[in-house]
Amino acid sequence: MKIILVIYFTIFSITLYSQSLSPNQHLPMPNNNIEYLGDMIEVQGVYVRLLGNFGKMWDSGTGAYVNYQMFFPDHYILIFQSGYISYTLKDGVEPTDANLSVIPLWVGGRYQFNDDRFMPYISFMNGINLVNQNYRVEVETDENGVEHPMLDNTYGDETLVRYAWQVGVGLLVNLFSSLNLDVAAKYNSHFYQTEAMMTGIEYSVGLSWLLNN
Repeated sequence: MKIILVIYFTIFSITLYSQSLSPNQHLPMPNNNIEYLGDMIEVQGVYVRLLGNFGKMWDSGTGAYVNYQMFFPDHYILIFQSGYISYTLKDGVEPTDANLSVIPLWVGGRYQFNDDRFMPYISFMNGINLVNQNYRVEVETDENGVEHPMLDNTYGDETLVRYAWQVGVGLLVNLFSSLNLDVAAKYNSHFYQTEAMMTGIEYSVGLSWLLNN
């Protein structure tokens, strides 16, 4: 009988003690919820393949972007972006001393589908381009309605201010710690002239640094 009472008392004491423990007194569980998204600074290398009448004179553009990204809840990111892109004439186009460069001043955003090591996204950017050039693209239409783009230097050196927008898809990959790799493909629609828009497909590769880690 005494043994039964001792066993009963022991079980009762253990139960009472375990129920008196608060959640904070239990051993902590490991935290596997690593956050890969946050405010970031990013540097991108850019290659642009031009289309349309504009692309009949200018072959491609290369350059770089620098942007600051502000993170908001639910995987939304606000982006401020600038950079420099220089364009190359197509082979055989005269005059060979023509030059064209663009400084973008854009704002936009993207939506990251998840917060993980591999983070696909969609993006939209818009703003103004500062277009620096010494030859302007002009388009003449013959009697058959065929358009013939050409370079005209009667305007001299000039800087144009033009609206631009782009949409794209990309993938952000966490390499280690606060460093991410960003690869993307985007469609550009840069207003230049009605008959010679600066449209193209833009490919970019960049590195971003997470600021709040």
